Amino acid sequence: MNMLAMDSSNKTMTVAIMEDDCCLAEITVTNTLQHSTQLMPAIEQVFQQSKLKANQIDRIAVAQGPGSYTGLRIGVTLAKTLAYAMNCELVGISSLAVLAANVDEQAAQGSQLVPFFDARRDNIFTGVYAWREGQLVETQTERHISWEKWLELLQASKENYHFIGQMDSAQEARVLSILGDRAHFADEGETIPKASQLGRLALSANPVDQATFTPTYLKLAEAEENWMQNHPDMQEVDYVERL
Repeated sequence: MNMLAMDSSNKTMTVAIMEDDCCLAEITVTNTLQHSTQLMPAIEQVFQQSKLKANQIDRIAVAQGPGSYTGLRIGVTLAKTLAYAMNCELVGISSLAVLAANVDEQAAQGSQLVPFFDARRDNIFTGVYAWREGQLVETQTERHISWEKWLELLQASKENYHFIGQMDSAQEARVLSILGDRAHFADEGETIPKASQLGRLALSANPVDQATFTPTYLKLAEAEENWMQNHPDMQEVDYVERL
């Protein structure tokens, strides 16, 4: 199966062309907020490097969130458009699962995997994954939560946890102060999402409906939250006017 995989859900933008589980070409740009201008040129570049043509692609895989509202909308919209134009399958994969897949079953060594993305104001998007018979499975539901509450929940269990994401030394010390030797941390190179991992996860995923597929946000936009707080009596209003 030939696949185009893309992830623009967070600061890192990554694109790859896969032939089954083999990566033919991959471009990853870290700490960028220019997905709207860089994503399509990156796709064109991996096609050139892989020597494949658009009509040879069987499936498009896209990171469906959680993450940046703008980045998610750019990636999902482009993936849906290309899947329709190229008449190929579309698959959505959790952005957190893509990150968790950077730590393989051997490296995890019996630990639960905790991928996370910064969600500002000491909050994160996170969840818990584990490898079972070669498959990456979600063991705790993905959520938007504060670091404080999340570490309290993890502390209550007796599991070992392997954190996968970008954190500074102060954050790392905070995790260690609560979880002690039950906390492990991914290597620096494993904290960045890779489209090649997205493609591998997408090999066994079921295609989605191109027309109805939407991103997974886990959290309302700040403007929407503020509006709902200021208009509690209008939250059930149907805004589609029937003529």
